[in-house]
Amino acid sequence: MNHNRKLFPSAVRVRSRGYLPHWERDRSFYSVTIRLADSLPREAARKLTEERKALLNAARQEGRVSVTDRFDIDRLLELSTDRELDRGLDSCSLGRTPVAQIVWNAILYFNQDRYEVDTFCIMPNHVHVLFYLAVGRDLADVMRSWKSFTSKEALKVTGGAAPFWQEEYFDRLIRDGDDLNGTRRYIRENPVKAGLRDWKWIYEAGSSRQ
Repeated sequence: MNHNRKLFPSAVRVRSRGYLPHWERDRSFYSVTIRLADSLPREAARKLTEERKALLNAARQEGRVSVTDRFDIDRLLELSTDRELDRGLDSCSLGRTPVAQIVWNAILYFNQDRYEVDTFCIMPNHVHVLFYLAVGRDLADVMRSWKSFTSKEALKVTGGAAPFWQEEYFDRLIRDGDDLNGTRRYIRENPVKAGLRDWKWIYEAGSSRQ
């Protein structure tokens, strides 16, 4: 992993699918969270959506609609969602070793080709991935590849019914060096904060824990 890469060398593009906007930028670091289809009760998901709308409306009313403000709002939404996910109120299929191994292998399969994985953690009901997207690669295509393959293979193990993953995923462009280091730390510490001891499904580029 080249830790000296420049952050944000090009303009931001915004695409919208479902209720979450997806910000894209060439040659940038992304923090992505994908979660199991049953990982959040419908009411909890609705409250998180309303929270984001309220934050955006407040920013607009105060004239704060810059890229920096949107980064801050997205970070707040990410943290709020994680607090709900860490409660573990679902099947937590990713806590099963065969399922976690499928996801682990899939994320690393095209590492150093389509993207460069920096850090990731497989939690019982969601996955955090911090990675650098290769030039010419599309974020949506990477996510589709991960989710399509792992969904089919995981359902063979669990015997469950589709969908395995929530259709939407949460992605956030990394803002600067401090954000990059903070996100790495957050991903590494997520299992401890969720009360998981000796959790092995943590990857760090260049670490012996691979």
